[in-house]
Amino acid sequence: MTTTDLIALASEVLGVIAATMLLTLSPRFKQHIPVSFRYPQREVIAAALVTAGLFILGFVVFRGPIPAPVTGLSGSTPTFEALVQHLTAAGAGVVLVAIALIYRRQPVRSAGWNRPLLQPAFQVGIAVILLTIFLRGKITLLFDGITSAETSALLVVAALGLAEETVFRGYIQPRLSSQLGNIPGWLVTSGLFALWQIPRLWGEPTETVLIGLGIGLVQGLLAGWMMQKCQHVLAPGLYRAISGWIAFLG
Repeated sequence: MTTTDLIALASEVLGVIAATMLLTLSPRFKQHIPVSFRYPQREVIAAALVTAGLFILGFVVFRGPIPAPVTGLSGSTPTFEALVQHLTAAGAGVVLVAIALIYRRQPVRSAGWNRPLLQPAFQVGIAVILLTIFLRGKITLLFDGITSAETSALLVVAALGLAEETVFRGYIQPRLSSQLGNIPGWLVTSGLFALWQIPRLWGEPTETVLIGLGIGLVQGLLAGWMMQKCQHVLAPGLYRAISGWIAFLG
């Protein structure tokens, strides 16, 4: 990762923080009561089981008979096949979350999909998307038009962002926070998200693994903080989508 890449990532993070802080001053966010759980210890166990299952499925998907495609973390643009494979693993995690919710008879809002906050969270997400495109210098590309391959990649990364955020920020983070507290729960979830990069990076050069873990930690911390501010996975999910799409564009 070059100095230019680091500067671009830093400007993206700072821009997302500024936009989120400004837009979440709205009373619609302030009036919302965060999700709470009657038996926090049970929720931690449930979150731990989902996490363990996710990592197992990750190794099955990424380390199966078909080698993992190019990840794009060594300076190269990620392939469409890599994005689809990543979505497959994240989608399996969403299935685990759905099973856990059904088994424990919990509403989808306990996984970060709070219906009253859907519209304001969407507005935050759109603002973050536009700001990120501007900061990463991709406005000209959009005016010139995008190809069918880029459109397909956008749909995949959008689904990927929402899937991963539903698992980590929607399901795991609030359950860990209910037992550990908001800050420890946020930090632990961010660490788990960084480690989630390992299954698809296993066997890659050390530098690639370290870059992947670093990017995962930064995005995990930022997305987790956005979740605490917005109380809806849509906002961090849309941010993850545009960030992943820009990586695909190169």
